[in-house]
Amino acid sequence: MFIIITKIILFLLAAIFAGYVLIHILSSPPARVTRSWQTITINGIGTFKVPTEWSVDEEDGILYLTDRPRAYGVYTIYIVGVLAGSGTQPHEVFEGVEKGDLLHSSAFGNNVIVSLIEYTVAEITQEHPVISFDRFRGGEMRGYRMFVWNFAIVDEWYTEQIARTFRINHDEFDNPNFGRLVQ
Repeated sequence: MFIIITKIILFLLAAIFAGYVLIHILSSPPARVTRSWQTITINGIGTFKVPTEWSVDEEDGILYLTDRPRAYGVYTIYIVGVLAGSGTQPHEVFEGVEKGDLLHSSAFGNNVIVSLIEYTVAEITQEHPVISFDRFRGGEMRGYRMFVWNFAIVDEWYTEQIARTFRINHDEFDNPNFGRLVQ
């Protein structure tokens, strides 16, 4: 009788442990499928890295980071970028997006600031990160702003990875193609 009760208790403990492991696995964040990174160069600003599976495109001074080339016609926009001071804010690329309050920001040692800002989209308030790459020379500042449109895919982990990989291009401050994508 004692052996049967011991076996039942051990079986129940094993079932509880298996359930705990299964719940832990299912509730874990999705595994990162990014295996390699491509380097993106913006004239006069610098370089940063994004996953190689992302498509990179520029049109009318707006950088698009998408899931597939925009020429296909159907694509998902992850991030848009614009030159600071160009007259266009990155969120203005999308219709009906209104900028709200700054919630918080984090400065990195490589002249990058990641800000979390409230935006209103179709009367729904959402939080979106903005990655700011800034260059200073003398009293002059030039920068680049990247608006994370799809925060469900480009989450905090990706945003930080992009920010950490930024490297200033010191020798092109006066480049006539300043702020344009190098392809």
